[in-house]
Amino acid sequence: GHGAAEGGRDRHPGPLSATAYAALLPEPLRRDVAARRGSLLPTGAFPAPVPGHDGGRGGVRGGNVGRNYGRGHMSRSVCIIQARMASTRLPGKVLLELAGRTVLSHVLERCQAIPGIDAVCCASPEGADCDPVVAEAERCSVEIFRGSEKDVLDRYYGAAKALNADFVLRVTSDCPLIDPELCGRALAEVTSGRADFAVNNVPVTWPHGLDCEAFTFALLERTSREAQIYAEREHVSLFMRHASGVRRANVAAEEE
Repeated sequence: GHGAAEGGRDRHPGPLSATAYAALLPEPLRRDVAARRGSLLPTGAFPAPVPGHDGGRGGVRGGNVGRNYGRGHMSRSVCIIQARMASTRLPGKVLLELAGRTVLSHVLERCQAIPGIDAVCCASPEGADCDPVVAEAERCSVEIFRGSEKDVLDRYYGAAKALNADFVLRVTSDCPLIDPELCGRALAEVTSGRADFAVNNVPVTWPHGLDCEAFTFALLERTSREAQIYAEREHVSLFMRHASGVRRANVAAEEE
């Protein structure tokens, strides 16, 4: 199985060098980021979780909007799932049937079961072609946000801001086997204050399809403001993975 080992947190193989991180990026992203900054990631940027701890343009529908609460408010964690009809390899894949239901419905149901999540939001592009995605998300009783198709970072920032998010968990809509418990562990790294950005795939130790990322709203806001190159707007967390001053953590699988 891929659950956490009993009796403690997962071990981590050690610091990830800039060279090792670069090898995990698709070649076009390696070129884009290297051309802009040269060094991708400082050594030790994704430490293991601390042992002993428990683990825009669019609009939102179905939830309270605005960030008008004052000091002492309860923090709010939102899971945002990006979903669209377009796909280079398999168009409309999120609405394909899997075990009698759509792929998207499996993803949204599992995200609703993530420990510590206060709201689940499907962030879909504007445009009639994505209306079926939005209709399915509404049927699954989650929040809806619509924004830019190409500027996915702006879509996430708009959704998080509209939903009063203090912490964001990012999941993609083509992962019907996403693990709620594992997502909750990544989220806990940021809600506890131990990290600004937490992942479970740097380096890759879990099977493909279980990837998730958690980050603070403050980091998302900074990223929205400072990320400039196209790759950093299309890939939500790319800037977070190599920007200075970001506390990072990785939730790695236990070696069998």
